[in-house]
Amino acid sequence: MGKKMINVTFSDIGGNVDAPPSKSYMQRYALLSSFLDGSIKIINPGFSDDDLVSISVAESCGKTVSRDGGNIVIQGRFRKPAVINAKESGTSFRLVQGLLASTRSTTRIFLGKSLMARPMNPLVSALSPHGYLYSRMEDSVLIDASQFSCPDSFEIDGSVSSQFISSLMFCLAMSRKEHGTIHIGNGISSEGYIHITSGILQDFGCRIQTGNTITVHSPGMILPEEARIEGDYSSSAFLLVMGLLLSDRGITVRKLPANSFQPDMQILEILRKYLKISRYGDLMDITAFRQDTGRVVIDVGRTPDLAPPLSVLGMFSEEGIEIKNPLRLRTKESDRYGAIIELARSTGAVVELDDDSLVIRRGNAERARDLPERDDHRIVMAKFLASSVIGKRFQVHFQKSVNKSFPEFWDYAAKLGFRIDLK
Repeated sequence: MGKKMINVTFSDIGGNVDAPPSKSYMQRYALLSSFLDGSIKIINPGFSDDDLVSISVAESCGKTVSRDGGNIVIQGRFRKPAVINAKESGTSFRLVQGLLASTRSTTRIFLGKSLMARPMNPLVSALSPHGYLYSRMEDSVLIDASQFSCPDSFEIDGSVSSQFISSLMFCLAMSRKEHGTIHIGNGISSEGYIHITSGILQDFGCRIQTGNTITVHSPGMILPEEARIEGDYSSSAFLLVMGLLLSDRGITVRKLPANSFQPDMQILEILRKYLKISRYGDLMDITAFRQDTGRVVIDVGRTPDLAPPLSVLGMFSEEGIEIKNPLRLRTKESDRYGAIIELARSTGAVVELDDDSLVIRRGNAERARDLPERDDHRIVMAKFLASSVIGKRFQVHFQKSVNKSFPEFWDYAAKLGFRIDLK
């Protein structure tokens, strides 16, 4: 993937761009719509690789997906899917299992290599006592939920992934339980995503109570006529850090939601004194200018996707960044813990680490060497930011990797002043 390189040059960086659509919202709306009869218009849809997987799930479920200007329409009657290709989309793979269980489907799910290696046991352990059979193959898993009977209550370890909990919420909602509960042990990883799932389920007619025990009231699911996908904070974080590192005239990210369940909205609190925030009703424009930031602190147990862009900010700051619970980064699409440390050291930054925290701060830039190549989409964008600070001309490998979450990244970079040439 992305074996070709792009050559990058730039001089003056700055301008205005609209926030890219949130794939957390896009995937949840598309997946739920796939398993219900009827029609929904999705406004401001995303087309990242992960979003496209959720759209393909709709087609596997017998739905028709069509364009309506810049929007998409998912319509038709649900059909139990025989085959789904999840590729490398962990969200679609995990969330769809609750939907397959509730519809008693028998489905083979094809997986990409890295997704095949990611943990699944908490979700499978919660579903399997109730007639859910999960069989691993070389390149896929076989789900046999033909004998599944949805219980009134699930128990699950919430410390590994919030996606497991969201999958069970989908299962209870689709099973039309008047009163279903999920009892969660060991806390909840990235709890904000549970609130995203809760909010979306309410759009489909459910009532949700959250906490260490989640209650789902779902006497009947209703497919809304339309859903609007809000702007994404995790992708916008790269643009805001770009402004803080590189732009004297500022980079403005427009149309970000002023009220959102997205965990990565936490970036506004983390960097509030360095950002200019203008609010227009339910939307905000956020502007970042070049400046040396003070100590930045982030807990990746809550917001792991902010670690790659904010770590680059730390690499070129005197006071740096402190990343709490850094080992959580090892369970993402790749070992981002190791990748961030490797990238930081290659820039000449100082790295201090223990089991509970990782501190990165500016070191000796004269010791910077060739930055390492990784094909993880967020690490590719992080390397792009670091390379931009170190030099005015550089190359980027694995440029297609960004399609997983932010396919517009190179177009946005060009609009903001970078010259990008495919080699």
